[in-house]
Amino acid sequence: MTLPSNINAERSIVACCLLGGLETAFEAVEAVPETAFFDDEAGLLFGIVKALAATAADVDTLSVTAAWRKAGHG
Repeated sequence: MTLPSNINAERSIVACCLLGGLETAFEAVEAVPETAFFDDEAGLLFGIVKALAATAADVDTLSVTAAWRKAGHG
């Protein structure tokens, strides 16, 4: 049995966090569990967003990209 997934929706959640910043990230982290992501890349990015939000750091393209690279991706 294949579980339903929507890669575009998963990526849109991450994009909303990047565009909306820390407040939007707080809302997304509260509403969406990491286990909701079927796309590995989107799940990893959301995990980075979650980690940044937990420290009240900026959540934007620059900070997420830096954390992505620091974690050894890309």
